[in-house]
Amino acid sequence: MVKIFFSRFWAHDRDVGENARITFQLDSEQSGNDFFQIDSKTGLLTASDIRPLSELYEMLGGEMFELKVLATDNGHPPLSSIAKVNIIFNEETSENIKELKMVWPSIEDNPLELKEDIPIGRRIGQAEAIFIGKKSKLMEKEENEIFYKIGSNLDGNWTENEEKEEMLRIDEKTGEIFILKQFDYESQEQWAFIIIAFSPKTGQTVKALLPIKIINVDEHLPYFPHSLSPTSSKLTIYWPDSVNISSDGEFPLGSVEALDEDAEPYNLIEYKILKKCSHLSNLFVDAENSTPLLRVDKQSGELLATGKFPKIIITSSKRRTRTTTRQSRRELSIRINN
Repeated sequence: MVKIFFSRFWAHDRDVGENARITFQLDSEQSGNDFFQIDSKTGLLTASDIRPLSELYEMLGGEMFELKVLATDNGHPPLSSIAKVNIIFNEETSENIKELKMVWPSIEDNPLELKEDIPIGRRIGQAEAIFIGKKSKLMEKEENEIFYKIGSNLDGNWTENEEKEEMLRIDEKTGEIFILKQFDYESQEQWAFIIIAFSPKTGQTVKALLPIKIINVDEHLPYFPHSLSPTSSKLTIYWPDSVNISSDGEFPLGSVEALDEDAEPYNLIEYKILKKCSHLSNLFVDAENSTPLLRVDKQSGELLATGKFPKIIITSSKRRTRTTTRQSRRELSIRINN
């Protein structure tokens, strides 16, 4: 059975929870309700099966018909608002004319927002197209079949200059859309796909733009470049014998650098020394004044020393509060030239 689609109504409620649930209905005080029906949940207005629209057209003599729709919340007591829609008949419309129309995605919708770590295979939506126009009693089920596909351009085809690997997959019969390849905010923040619906029997095709906005998440560990392993490596720094190692002033030994491939604000890094990395704990603090003999600048990664150390461990972590801090470690051996 083919429904004649007119419009879809939206309503918003400032309440929260169950009180904000909205239902739609036709105004019971108006005439002509036998010719129309509205889905109470989605607000989709269609022609009714009770009386044909041709009868209403003859009753009006071609004039405009005003239809009232009520949107009611679930409060106690319930509150309602009324929307009016003017329906104008076109006498050139015949019983056999029908048009394929895309319901979702719609140009009225905001971009679909997806987190960059959304799992592959996840369902993100369902395309929907329907036939609109006067209902034909001669239409068979096969003539109403609608199939779906995804394209990258308005013509629905992939070009040589564009990425060959498709990011999404669509079920050609149901219109369900699934993640086929992982999105990455750092490489591309926005995408646009063309959803295509076509009817093989009628030869009609409709297209709609599906814009997608990728949401940045914290997904990468900080790491030290040129590491022997993904999270750690060794580095030897030589302290020249010309330096007065007993001086109370700090001497720069060098610096360490860690990188993070996340976008801001998740790529800010802080450095610190793990004080429990050696069994000789007295090497980390001057016994006389309890001041650190070796420290790392938490922002620049510069190593500053006032004493001798055989081994320390440097860590990097992201500068934000979190339950588990993402860390990678780099072992640093410092040798003194005699």
